[in-house]
Amino acid sequence: MRVPEIKEAVMKLSREELTDLVKWLDEFSQSLWDKQIEEDLE
Repeated sequence: MRVPEIKEAVMKLSREELTDLVKWLDEFSQSLWDKQIEEDLE
């Protein structure tokens, strides 16, 4: 799936689904950041 397709799908989400997605994206982003910090410390 490409970014334009993802954007289109996101626009069709309900408010509750969008809230869940934003929460998940934040948690996912934080986990990537944590992983990068761990790798940098090695």
